[in-house]
Amino acid sequence: MEAFFRIIYKHLWCSIAVVCSDLHQGFIGAAKAVFGKRALICADRCHVARLYRESVETLRKRELKRLRRTLSKASLDELENAHWVLRHRRADLNAD
Repeated sequence: MEAFFRIIYKHLWCSIAVVCSDLHQGFIGAAKAVFGKRALICADRCHVARLYRESVETLRKRELKRLRRTLSKASLDELENAHWVLRHRRADLNAD
């Protein structure tokens, strides 16, 4: 990866202010080695969103298991489909 960064034309290389990364340590390390503190390294929003969704889903499943142990069947029925609040835009939700 470092070799890729080093073949960028000098006039383009000097203009690079931000390097967007997929959070892979090899990519981040190569960018740091080549650009140093001159370029900001930021995370690709798609990868950040994926990590966020995975974390929320893990938490949701863990809480659902806990609630199944502590709540009555009637209370659990009231929570049915509550997860859609996390998965849809507010404007797309209805009262159900």
